[in-house]
Parts: sequence; structure tokens; C-alpha cells
Amino acid sequence: MTHTSDAHSVSEVVLSLKQQIESSYHFISIYGEVSDLHHSFAGHTYFTLSDRMSSLRCALFKNHKARLKQEIVAGEQYIFTGSLSLYEKRGDITFIVQNALPFGAGQEALLLKKLKEKLKNEGLFDPNAKQKIPEFIEKIGVITAPGGAAVHDIVVTARKHFPAIEILFSPAVVQGVKAEQSLLDALKLFNRHKVDAIIIGRGGGSSGDLAAFNSEKLARIVATFEIPIIAAVGHQVDTSILDLVADHSVATPTAAAELVTKNMVRLRREIVNYRYDMKQRVENLLAMQKMRVEGLARGLISPAMRLSQMTMRLDMLHSALK
Repeated sequence: MTHTSDAHSVSEVVLSLKQQIESSYHFISIYGEVSDLHHSFAGHTYFTLSDRMSSLRCALFKNHKARLKQEIVAGEQYIFTGSLSLYEKRGDITFIVQNALPFGAGQEALLLKKLKEKLKNEGLFDPNAKQKIPEFIEKIGVITAPGGAAVHDIVVTARKHFPAIEILFSPAVVQGVKAEQSLLDALKLFNRHKVDAIIIGRGGGSSGDLAAFNSEKLARIVATFEIPIIAAVGHQVDTSILDLVADHSVATPTAAAELVTKNMVRLRREIVNYRYDMKQRVENLLAMQKMRVEGLARGLISPAMRLSQMTMRLDMLHSALK
């Protein structure tokens, strides 16, 4: 027989469940099909998320709804991100949605997120493992599509700042099914031909074109490459895995060229300043020496005057002897 002292009240049980659920599922992604979709006068959206076995009540509040890129449609499948909450008065569990992606795109995003977490946990994104760019760069490698805007911007910018820089170009396909292997092959060139730094980039494009730059194979090779690598993927909305694993990451190919030549720009500026300073010092020294010579010259007696003085003295001595 169970005594009253051994029993728990409904509130105790529900509160305990609420604490466990909300602490264990404060951030979770769940996929399923949307049904029973309706909107409140306050601007909130409520629906049911289901699969073949189960259903879950969902709430998309107005502040989170405003951040979504598209409306939620009944009958469509989505991957939702949010947290589970338990309403104590009814004991109901509700999924509080914060973000949503159509199932196809959402599945890809989820896989990419998991890959990023995996590589991060392995230390591939560790800032302490990043290589520094050499202070003075004489030769750079460039990996990008041939004939595109990226290679043009890199060459023009680099030679503008440092005309003597040597640029070794290793062409690659930067989007499509062949892009991953093409980028890997392009990197192999720099195992044979050493450079001071390598720029991997492209001239822009949609986020859907980033697949090659999210390659796990490429990430692992870049992370262990002996030469510093600069990512210049040129897509500010999304951060690719290459951006995270490269030794340095910049927004555009132009910025990458500026990065590798910035010390040479500083050196050229210092040389110009030193030349100007040296010229001023020499000119000041010559001016001072000229003034000194002119002063000494003014204190000298000309040979003709000196001869006249000696002649007069001889005449006086001659007169005194008579």
C-alpha cells in the first residue's frame, strides 16, 4: 500500500518534467510535415509537426517569424530549430520554433553544421594552429577559375602594391561536381613549386555554389599544408569551411592581394621616407659646409694683396737702410 507521504503531487511531477525537458532540449533541430497551420491576431503562428509515428505541437512567435526568409506552408516538410517547452497547467509539450528551412536545403544545412562541429572538435579551426603570413612576400600562389574576375583582381592589386611580386597561377574549377577534385589537384602544384603564401578564391556567386569550399577533404589538406593559405571565397552571407580552416580569411580576392602585399607597401613607404630624410640630411650638411667655406674664404687675404703688402714692407726696409 502506498502512503500519501510517498506520493508526488501533479505539480511536482510536471515541474520536474518541465525542468528536465527544457534543460535537455533547449536547442534542437526537428524535421517533419506541417499541418493544422493557423495564425493568431497577435501575429503568432501555431501548427502541428508530424511524421508517420508521432506529432508535436509547435509555436512560431512573431519576433522569430519576422526573421524567416519564407512563409511556413501546410503540407510541406521542414527542418525546424528551436527549444522544447512544457506548459504546466495542461502538461502539454510545445516546440518553440526559432528558425526553419525547407527539408532539402535544411538537411544540407544540418549536415554542414555537423561537419563544422566535427572539424572544430578535432582542432582544425584552432586559431593557435594558424600559420602567420611571412613578413616579406616575393612569390604567391593563386588558385581560382582561369580568366575570371578573381585572378584579374589579385594580379592587378598585388602588382600595384609590389610590382616585382611573382605570381604562380594554378587554375581550378570553383563550382559544380568537378570543383572539389579540381581544387585538390590545384593545391598539389604547390607541393612541387614553393611559394610564400597561397590564395584560394573565387569572384563571388550564390551560397549554393559553396559546396566545393565546404569539402571535408579540402579542409583536412588545407589544415596540414606547410604553406600559409588565405581563403577569399567572396561570400559574406555564409561562412564556408575553407574560411574556418584556412590560416587567414578575407571577404574578396582583392582583399587577399592587399593582405599578402601590405608589408611590402609599408616597406616601400619606409624606403621613400628614408630617401627623403637622407636627401634632406645631405642637403642640410652641404649647405652648412658651404656656409663654413664661405666664412673661411672671407677671412683669407688674396695673394695679390699679400704680395703688395710684402712689397711695401720691403720698400720701407730698403729706405730705412739708406
